[in-house]
Amino acid sequence: MSADQAYREADLAIDFCTDVPRLSLPRLTGSFGFSRRPAPKAKVSSIHVNGWFGDYDKLTMTRRLFRDAFNEDLEAIKPA
Repeated sequence: MSADQAYREADLAIDFCTDVPRLSLPRLTGSFGFSRRPAPKAKVSSIHVNGWFGDYDKLTMTRRLFRDAFNEDLEAIKPA
């Protein structure tokens, strides 16, 4: 797991090259149990594979935060 996993609330991050020897793609995909149903969502960054269950992502949740907490529509205030 990622060294910053303790600060995550909605996903699991697996470090595959920063604090550990580089892991192969088959080893990474096995870590998330993609054969399970429902399968988790996964996103690969330069240092982590992040996995989560549910239909959300960072952009969707950022839009929701701004709408609910600040009464702002990010699409409406987006620069041209």
